[in-house]
Amino acid sequence: MKEFKLDFKKFLDKIKNKENFAITRFGDGELSIIEGNSLNLLNKGAGEFAYDATNDKYSKSRELLEESFNYQDESYFVGVACRCCVGNEKFKHMVNLSEQNESNLTWANIFVNGNFNKFRSEFIPELKNRKLILVCHEDSNTDNLPFDVEMVYKVKADAWLHNLPLIDVLKNEINNGLVDYVFLITAGPFANILVQQLHKHNNKNTYLDIGSVLDGYLGLPLTRGYLNGAPTLRKVCIW
Repeated sequence: MKEFKLDFKKFLDKIKNKENFAITRFGDGELSIIEGNSLNLLNKGAGEFAYDATNDKYSKSRELLEESFNYQDESYFVGVACRCCVGNEKFKHMVNLSEQNESNLTWANIFVNGNFNKFRSEFIPELKNRKLILVCHEDSNTDNLPFDVEMVYKVKADAWLHNLPLIDVLKNEINNGLVDYVFLITAGPFANILVQQLHKHNNKNTYLDIGSVLDGYLGLPLTRGYLNGAPTLRKVCIW
């Protein structure tokens, strides 16, 4: 049985040891898209993402999102919503739908809730020792980040629809000699897509879908409870 804090330590140790890997995380929103259900979160925070199941303009993006959920590699890890957050039935459904080996599954919440303080006190100091590239919302202010980043790429709200060309841009950058970099990606479902596409292209870097953990540093609206000191900050999620 997996343990929340032990899985966090596993990924922290990979960062410390410069062992390259990838994490892509799927919550309710991403699952809803994969199952073909419309949703709209563009009015949340600085603007997140939307999906209109009746509009063909989303077809390619949805296809890429589903690919990122089912892609398999020994150094590629898929985070799913845990049973304590979404219920046992939905948790089992996500595990089965992902088609991943148990060893390549982790929590969608791996960096948040009861692991968030450890992310700040242990993970961030280790990131300071790595070469970093950040993909973030266009409203982000990177002046107050707790580490230096060599390159910053800013994306729009609904990035998974508007910023797909960035995939090839970053592949070209990697081809020009990027090795042992850590890509920190906060871009909704575009993060899922980008992590998988870049890892498939070249697994000699680390690609992390980090979600909202840097929102406070980036000056973005704090839309998650754990960022505002809610009880979820002490929640140890179960598998």
